[in-house]
Amino acid sequence: MTDPDAVNTKPGTYVLHWMVANIKGTDFVNGDFSEALIIKEYHPPGPPPNSGMHRYQFTVYTQEKKLFGKIAHEDRANFLLEPWLESTGQSVCGPVAGVQFRVFG
Repeated sequence: MTDPDAVNTKPGTYVLHWMVANIKGTDFVNGDFSEALIIKEYHPPGPPPNSGMHRYQFTVYTQEKKLFGKIAHEDRANFLLEPWLESTGQSVCGPVAGVQFRVFG
């Protein structure tokens, strides 16, 4: 889950609120993430007061291979999605689905 409208971030970056990988298709459909890799722990939406509208986006990608590792805490605020996707060596493809909602700060 990302916030592309966060204040105090660099252009083209997101605030990364949640990232989970290695979810089997049937587990995804059933909402079972117990076997998944939590790459970045969940951080709930909470835009600062008077910061306007924020879009929170969930995107779903397919995986060819299992992913390993975490994303450092300091990389949450200025997360670069495209370089991260490239760093997976093309084992992540998509997005194949997505949804967003808005929260006003």
